[in-house]
Amino acid sequence: MQGIAELDAKYYPNYVRPDARFDKAIRRYLQPTDSILDAGAGLGEKFRYDYKTWVERVVGVDLEEGVLTNPNLDEAYVADLADLPFDDATFDLVFSRCVLEHVEDPVSVFEELRRVLRPNGHLIFRVPSRFHYVSIAARLTPLRFHRWFNEQRGFGAENFPTFYRINDRSALRNLAGATGYAIRDLELFENKPSYLVFHPLAYRAGIGYERLVNRFDLLQGLRSNIIGVFEAV
Repeated sequence: MQGIAELDAKYYPNYVRPDARFDKAIRRYLQPTDSILDAGAGLGEKFRYDYKTWVERVVGVDLEEGVLTNPNLDEAYVADLADLPFDDATFDLVFSRCVLEHVEDPVSVFEELRRVLRPNGHLIFRVPSRFHYVSIAARLTPLRFHRWFNEQRGFGAENFPTFYRINDRSALRNLAGATGYAIRDLELFENKPSYLVFHPLAYRAGIGYERLVNRFDLLQGLRSNIIGVFEAV
């Protein structure tokens, strides 16, 4: 039986990580004079970037004080995304990685992010799809299990409950309309089955799933990741 490394070499020789896709989406909109906000920046370990060399100002906010040591940022603040300590129209771009699935009141958060965006500024986010098997399993298990599983697999601790209020195309379209954004892009994609590395047979099944849902647009709602680009209008 082929092991995980052999399966990776066979099926993913040129694998592009989800964060690399997200980074590419962000860089497409960066300008040298921009002020940008990392909404839910955390410690900066899970998503490293060099935007300080690209733009004028990189600011980050998070509920946890670890954000104050985030090396990716020029400035850091401990704050709630629904109550940001910034003036109106402060930022040219806001981005958020794997945070918005933890938001219980997405309307308030998206309205607040729009408030601090300049006209025609962009909100770029990456979230998991609520219809993917990992998200379904997450909704059916308690937070303490998520923490244990993620730590066992080296994904890092998960400190906040998940609500998945905006984690599908329909919900995102409704949210954009309700909070003053135009949708510029919604990319749905399935990545390699990293959560199934505990056994080669499970990994093979995950590869089959990945190939199926990435092949047919009709099944794109079952893909694991969503990268969205909203424009403040």
